Amino acid sequence: MKQESFLKSFVTIGAATVVNMIIGFFTAPIITRIVDPLEYGQFSIFTMYTGLATMVLCLGMDQSLVRFFYKQDTTEYKRRLIWETLLLPLGLTLLFLVAGLLLIRFDIITFEFNWLNTVLLAVNILLSVVYRFTALMVRLNHNNKLYGVLQVMQKGTYVAFALLFLLVLRKGGVFSLCLATVLSIGLCFLISVVSQKKYYVGRGMAGGFEGKELRELFRFGFPYIFSMGITALFQSLDKMSLNLFRTYSEVGIYASAMTFISLFGIIQTSFNTVWAPKSVEHYEKNPEDRQFFKTVFNVMSFLMFGFGIALILFKDLFAFLLGAKYREAAYIMPFLIFSPIMYTISETTVCGINFAKRSVMHIYIAAGACMCNFLGNTYLVPILGCRGAAISTGMSYIIFFLLRTIIAERLFHVGFNLWKIAIITIVTIGYAAYNTFFAFGYVSVLLALVCYGVLLLCYWNTMKWCIAYAKKRIPRKKNQ
Repeated sequence: MKQESFLKSFVTIGAATVVNMIIGFFTAPIITRIVDPLEYGQFSIFTMYTGLATMVLCLGMDQSLVRFFYKQDTTEYKRRLIWETLLLPLGLTLLFLVAGLLLIRFDIITFEFNWLNTVLLAVNILLSVVYRFTALMVRLNHNNKLYGVLQVMQKGTYVAFALLFLLVLRKGGVFSLCLATVLSIGLCFLISVVSQKKYYVGRGMAGGFEGKELRELFRFGFPYIFSMGITALFQSLDKMSLNLFRTYSEVGIYASAMTFISLFGIIQTSFNTVWAPKSVEHYEKNPEDRQFFKTVFNVMSFLMFGFGIALILFKDLFAFLLGAKYREAAYIMPFLIFSPIMYTISETTVCGINFAKRSVMHIYIAAGACMCNFLGNTYLVPILGCRGAAISTGMSYIIFFLLRTIIAERLFHVGFNLWKIAIITIVTIGYAAYNTFFAFGYVSVLLALVCYGVLLLCYWNTMKWCIAYAKKRIPRKKNQ
């Protein structure tokens, strides 16, 4: 695989994510001014439950789909693979949701949402599980333009429906946001299926895999049930702790800060979308090539910390856009930036675990990070509230990166320059700590310049490589 094809895919997905960022940047302040923090907090819990259930109910078979997709290059094989990996998660999800709804309907168990929002949650979980597989098929077939369109459509239709229900139909804030979420993902699911229909209808729709092949799929995927479940818990502990120790309003403020952090996810989303299939494909074709992974690791480290420092510097501006009720979000953002930074960079170092088919290692990684986050939230949230949750989450993602990198390096040694990222991480932690308790001022600007100075010293050669590559590509574009 050529680097040009990888970067071209990155730019294609990135362009769609830029559009999403623009949509979110201009519409998030509108929604947060219409919806009360308490209602926004309830909606945040709705999306949290969806994320938790989706990660567990996929049973790790989505990861098996990615890992074995390029084993054969025929349509029939891929059709069999998608059905073999999808049927079990789909069946278990339907069983789980029907049983849960019956238990809630007949008051056998209690649930915090009203009945209508609970039904919407069940539908959203079902659509999210299935869409996880159909969207992966789009990605794995390198149909990046379509995937980009789906990204923009999901965000755009969600915003359109949400504003329609909130402003025109005057529906409740929680119900409007939940219904808009369900409709947007449902539309994207339909388009993803229709556009890739040859992989869902035809010879080999189900069956055809021998026992050995099925065991290999399940052996690789099943450890993800536990690792994804723990990871989902790890990623939700901050909101759970705020919901337990504080109020829905604080959950809403915390979620509003996460909204702008997700805008920073323009790089994370674009990169992760392209990287997962590309890394596997590259390994299958060039199993001895280590330089490719080193280069990508250095470039992503440079870019992610560069954007992260900027986000911390302008935290008060983003909080101002959210509205007066969400001003506290400015002090939550600094440590939250470690979530997209460390997760994205770790995607370049964790590949060895998947290449070696040692997916069970993800359980230990997720458990270690989850324990760190649990302890941090338990001690910090009662004292510092949202700021404590952010600090705990940020530090846990650093542990997450370390565990992923150390274990993967033992299974597939690449030889990453970890001292560079250690230095810039320590410097950025100090900068985030200052901005967690102090507003924007001259000191904040001065410290940002120090951070950028350290970043350039550590990644000077990487920056020169990026500039040289850009200069090389610009003339070629003009000639085309």
